Amino acid sequence: MGGVAFGVSASFGLFLKPITDAENLKRQVIGLAVGLNMLVQGFSSIGWGALTDTYGAAPVMACGAALEVASLVATSYSEDGWQFYLAVPVEGLATGALSFSVVLGAVGKLVAPERRSRSLGMASSTIAIGNVVVPPITYALLASRSWSAAMRLVAGGCVVMFPLCLCFAAAARTLRRGRADYAAAAKAGDEVANPLRPAPARSLGETVRTAAATRSYRLVFAGFFVCGFHVFFVRTHFPAYLSDRGLPEWVGAASLSLIGLGNVCGTFVAGMLAQRYEKRKPRILACIYAARSLVFAAIALNDRPSVAFALAISCVIGLLWLSTVPVTNAIVGDLAGPRYVSTLFAIIFANHQVGSFFGAWLGGKVFDAHGSYAPMWWLCVGAGLLAAADHLPIEATRIFDDAAPAAVAARAADDTAL
Repeated sequence: MGGVAFGVSASFGLFLKPITDAENLKRQVIGLAVGLNMLVQGFSSIGWGALTDTYGAAPVMACGAALEVASLVATSYSEDGWQFYLAVPVEGLATGALSFSVVLGAVGKLVAPERRSRSLGMASSTIAIGNVVVPPITYALLASRSWSAAMRLVAGGCVVMFPLCLCFAAAARTLRRGRADYAAAAKAGDEVANPLRPAPARSLGETVRTAAATRSYRLVFAGFFVCGFHVFFVRTHFPAYLSDRGLPEWVGAASLSLIGLGNVCGTFVAGMLAQRYEKRKPRILACIYAARSLVFAAIALNDRPSVAFALAISCVIGLLWLSTVPVTNAIVGDLAGPRYVSTLFAIIFANHQVGSFFGAWLGGKVFDAHGSYAPMWWLCVGAGLLAAADHLPIEATRIFDDAAPAAVAARAADDTAL
């Protein structure tokens, strides 16, 4: 489900030129609409994360699937700027319910801490497959019909998420039965190894306040802004940038697919590295951000990219694309444990989406003002270097003491959230 939602979101850059050309709009109009989408996605993910921690992921994802279909249909009938400003952000509300904070939070509760980083990397890679599959389909639809008809067909394809929600709900019921069995055995005094590691009985408010007062959590929060700035500037404007440089339209679609393909590998490898080098997760993130700066500098210095350069650089961008996500989520889990990881990561993800807003909107604003994306590429270089420096002082050590076994057992008896 997350793969479908993020694949659709990744494909929106392909609609930028068709929409602005057909509706006679400036790029900053669509850039602002996408930016508002990112803000709604980010801040709504906090609420969705809290609902996930309380009621489970399956009903939250079902709401997200319904909103995804409705928002795409509404956007397809938009013609003026104000209509895009209303319709496109609803897609952000949908993606917030299908975001990493919900999906990875659920995965983090399923596995023991010693396997969490690798599992988060695998889950992120699965989500990234949507970025590989959806853009080529979207390009094929745009090549044969209007942008609005193509978007309605994409909305129809999103219906596949509803049966996936039912499958997820079935898995959640199985998990809850396992937790109930563990709690019953614990109350009976049996020695049971609990692979799900129920968290201590802390309130959500206490957990959030303690995390917010922790320097390492604040540094992770600040650094993730840059990730959003990078990702959504590239996602929204890279296909148009390549077209402006005189490359064929298919190169833009191919670049998004190659970014998605590289992302599948990059997120998996990042999760494995975080698992192998458990104490060096912050340095792994610093290296990722520094490497992004090098890539963006290469793009800025090459004013006339060839097709080969565009495709090769897309593969490299893909390796670094969302490889930050499993490592960042694992650090949050290290800091606070799995119980409220959906909410804590959602708060950080909200700042990611604030960065996404500025990346999507400022990209269009800069282009309309200068007729070029060159200043944005250099801004991405500087932001990446700042983010690399931001992550070096982070210490991914637990900020809570473990509760007594009796408290853990009591919490397991009441905890039914996936």
